[in-house]
Amino acid sequence: DFCRGDVRSAEQALRAVLAAQWLAPGEPWHGTFPTVSEQPTPTPGAKEWSDYDPNWRQFVGVTLALCLADFEHLLEDELIARVVEALLACVEGESLERIPDWYTNPQLLAAWLDGFVGQRHDRLSYVERGTERLRRVTALVDRDGDITEYNSPTYDGVDLFALALCEQRPPTTHFHDVGQRLRTLVQERLSALWHRDLGVIAGPYLRSYGFRLTDYVSLTGLWLTQSAGATATLPTALDASTDHVHDLYFAPLFQRYAPAWSPETLSLPRRHVQTFGDVVATSVLTADGTAGLEVGRHHTFARDQYFPVVAHRSTDTGVAFLAIGIPANVTLTQGNVNDIAEIEGAWESPDEIVITLRSSGAITSQGGYLRLEGFSLSLDPPAEGMTVSDAPHGTSTALRWGGARQVRFSVSRD
Repeated sequence: DFCRGDVRSAEQALRAVLAAQWLAPGEPWHGTFPTVSEQPTPTPGAKEWSDYDPNWRQFVGVTLALCLADFEHLLEDELIARVVEALLACVEGESLERIPDWYTNPQLLAAWLDGFVGQRHDRLSYVERGTERLRRVTALVDRDGDITEYNSPTYDGVDLFALALCEQRPPTTHFHDVGQRLRTLVQERLSALWHRDLGVIAGPYLRSYGFRLTDYVSLTGLWLTQSAGATATLPTALDASTDHVHDLYFAPLFQRYAPAWSPETLSLPRRHVQTFGDVVATSVLTADGTAGLEVGRHHTFARDQYFPVVAHRSTDTGVAFLAIGIPANVTLTQGNVNDIAEIEGAWESPDEIVITLRSSGAITSQGGYLRLEGFSLSLDPPAEGMTVSDAPHGTSTALRWGGARQVRFSVSRD
């Protein structure tokens, strides 16, 4: 509303957001906001993520901070004071240790918000805390060569936004230098994994809600649209039924802060390998497909968004995909992606093995083989049970092995 010049509507929206903030000093939800207007106020014993989302201190807090940074001259003194109080609650309610060092997107937002509030209100301790958050992120990047929340189409856009803020509105010169360096790094990797012709980001995905940029609103797709003028990075229809359409709320912010970017055009085929200690993530892009595989990670956070096996293929009717998710008790221990984008590997578990197979089309079973749109999946031993259900933009299948402790698999083009 501010960007459109509708100050009155913007003020009304600000007052509604400020009224929704939870103020409960000493409680873990102090300073955060409900994720939807109907969410009740947390009470003692409330559970993180289900009863409240602590990261909304960063998402909403950064937006409030930018309202001051860009439009304070349009606000009444009373409303400015209320926004300042809300920002102080956001940073007071957040500790340095709550956000794990690997959890890049809220850590970067928290770093900039700490620095902004600390600089504006002469709170040196907040600037120092924000600087320490950046130090922890960059220490992991220096060790591994990329951010630990690696290749997350849903969250890379958040990282790029936070880094752009550090670069363009730096609380100190250190923020600017880190923002510029890491933004360049993430965008270079995005260039390497983005298949322009297919409209997909090659896997594997540490965190993602979808598998084709045109199926749902991803913040990476929005960043590509706003900063690079890219096409085939968002759904063609944007309405109330569009998957994750609420992420379009970032559009005015991205439009304002995403620096112009011309992604490098890289030749095909190409291979990108990223290591994190013993974890190896390999991506292969060919003219008509992608294949991604990550081995060695025991991932426990947001497991329903973790897909260590991902493949795409151009077909006569569009772009087919196959993605495999694994629960916490299952580890992908070995694997390979060859030059024609075939994937092979093995799962291991001390317990029953259950994996989630997501695909763009129907699945048929033929003994130890599954036939999918554009792909074949070989399983040794064959799954003992298979439950198929509808999923956004395709099919979700649960495969179950009751007795096997290791299952070998291979994905090939059908």
